[in-house]
Amino acid sequence: MHQTPLPFDKVEGCGNDFVLLYQEPSAALIPKLCDRHHGVGADGIMVWQGAHEDGFRLDHYDPDGGRTFCLNGIRAGLNLAIKRGDCPTEGVIYSEGSRLAYRFDQSVFLRLDPVPFQPCRWVEDTHCHEGFFVDVGNPQFVLLGDLDLRAFRKLAPRMRAPSALFPNGANVNLLLPAPPGDRQTWHIYTFERGVENFTRACGSGMYAAAMVVMDLYQTANVRFIPEGRGHVRVEQYKDGLWLTGDTQHVFQGTWLCG
Repeated sequence: MHQTPLPFDKVEGCGNDFVLLYQEPSAALIPKLCDRHHGVGADGIMVWQGAHEDGFRLDHYDPDGGRTFCLNGIRAGLNLAIKRGDCPTEGVIYSEGSRLAYRFDQSVFLRLDPVPFQPCRWVEDTHCHEGFFVDVGNPQFVLLGDLDLRAFRKLAPRMRAPSALFPNGANVNLLLPAPPGDRQTWHIYTFERGVENFTRACGSGMYAAAMVVMDLYQTANVRFIPEGRGHVRVEQYKDGLWLTGDTQHVFQGTWLCG
C-alpha cells in the first residue's frame, strides 16, 4: 500500500499537547493521530495555515474532529512558528473566527478582550452546584471551589454534556485557591468536551476563569497552576489583557498514512 509521508511537530502548553500539521488533515486521520496507543497521541490537532489577511492563521481540531477555539494550541504552535522564523515576533493570529494580537518575549503573549460571564446553577437529582458560564469562543463552566476534587472528577463528565444550561455542552473548570485564601493564584482542573476527558491544561478555560476571578476579586493579575507542568498568567496592562505561559516543542516526526 502506498504511504504518503506527513511531517508533523508535537508541541505542548502546560501539558496540553498537540500534533502540529502543515496541511489539512482528513476527518479520518484526526482521531488516528490523537490516539495515545496507536497514534502520536495528543489532546488535539493544530494546523498552521500560514499568512492570512493581515496576519497568520492556526486552526484547531478536537480528537473527535470538531473545530474549536484553543488558546494553548495557539500559544504552542505560534511559539514554534516564531522560533523557526515562519512569522515575526509581533503580529496577529487568526483562529476559529478570533483575531488575536500577539507578541513574543521569551514566551508568546496573546492579547485578550474582556468577556462577560453569568452566574448559573447546575442541578442533577440531589446535586446542585453554583458556577459561572463564560463563552470565550468556546463555552466554559467555571466552579470556584464549589466542590472537592474527588467529587469534581466524578461529576465533570456529566456537567460537560449538552443540556438546557449548556445547549452545546461546555468545558468544565474547577478552581481551588493555592494556597488557601490566595485570590491571585489558583489550581485549575479541566474536563474538555471534544477530548471527552480531563486534560493537563486548557487555555480557554483559564481565559474564562480569569474573567471571573479578576472581576469578583478586583485583581489585575492572576496565575493558574494546571495539572500539567508550568503555569499560565493573565495580566491587565494599559492596552488590555495578556495571557502567557509555558510551552514546549516536544519532537518532530513523519506520519506514514495510507
